[in-house]
Amino acid sequence: MFTKSALAAALALSCALAAPYEPYDHDAMIKTAPGGSRALDIGGVYRSVDNLCAHACEYPLNFDSEKDAEAAYQDARALEEIFKFLSQELSKKDIDAKDRYEFEHKFARIYVIEHNFDIKGAAEKADALYDKLVQEAPEDGEIRTEYGEFLLNSSRDQKAQQMLLGALELGSMRAHHALALFSLMHDDKEGAIKHLQAYLSAYPKNSSAAQLLEGLKSGNIKIEKKQQ
Repeated sequence: MFTKSALAAALALSCALAAPYEPYDHDAMIKTAPGGSRALDIGGVYRSVDNLCAHACEYPLNFDSEKDAEAAYQDARALEEIFKFLSQELSKKDIDAKDRYEFEHKFARIYVIEHNFDIKGAAEKADALYDKLVQEAPEDGEIRTEYGEFLLNSSRDQKAQQMLLGALELGSMRAHHALALFSLMHDDKEGAIKHLQAYLSAYPKNSSAAQLLEGLKSGNIKIEKKQQ
């Protein structure tokens, strides 16, 4: 098994630098209609979750400063409370299955983020939502890929591999990237190269993945196993 820092090194090499973090602004999410009624901008909240995810859904976290990381931590906790409230409201309504699926997907991402901030119990909550999403959309290879990436980031290698291989069968080329990291974690350099080549055939503009592939081929990048 590799250390968390070894996996973090591989992820750091393979992930592009995110844009500066833009903190969540709850006041901006409250919209006032011409008649004076006020409502939450759900689309804006979803975009805020995605923005936070771009910085904190993978390990290591990707922030320019400790100040940004602290703001993101507080935003994750605030968004969790908002989603808990919305979940209670949605339970009282008969909403479209597609809309509910999108809501649960964003909620799962919040718990992934909280797990990466070392919040106790977040991983189990993310698992419950992702398992539900996989059952609800068994042909969605991208949700399997995202769940597989989370499983890999949270050191559950075998379940991650199963989820990612299932995603490949459903046509998710993005799964090759996480499977390359899985291969590195298990001292399979050739497997990592194979998966990175497949990934780059679909995403040729990903310079960080190309850099990782070149480093592996040249021997300039090495991931060492933890001493038992």
